[in-house]
Amino acid sequence: MKKLYITLALLLSSTFCYSQEYKDGVTVVCFTASFVKEQQPKDWKNLSSADKYIINIEKHPEVMGDEKISVVPTIIIYDNGELIYRWEANILFELDVTITDIQKVIDEVIESKF
Repeated sequence: MKKLYITLALLLSSTFCYSQEYKDGVTVVCFTASFVKEQQPKDWKNLSSADKYIINIEKHPEVMGDEKISVVPTIIIYDNGELIYRWEANILFELDVTITDIQKVIDEVIESKF
């Protein structure tokens, strides 16, 4: 029984740590799935001044509830855990956002700190 409690505690703590990891500082997260891979933003690597994460909800289904993800892809910008901006795909799983749009919001968040 003690092993069960230890295992459960480790699982819960690792999930908590993971869910907080992608929210530290200014971060941009793309929540996606394998069936919409082609709809992810192009040139993702060109975003600057923010940490970037791509989270596959098939591998981490717990984030769907935690982040209220109802459609993929969804892109969210966080500033130290606070949701700053959110883009969600339309009914055809298409995102109407460019890397330039995302970078503009990142820049605005950083500029607001000064």
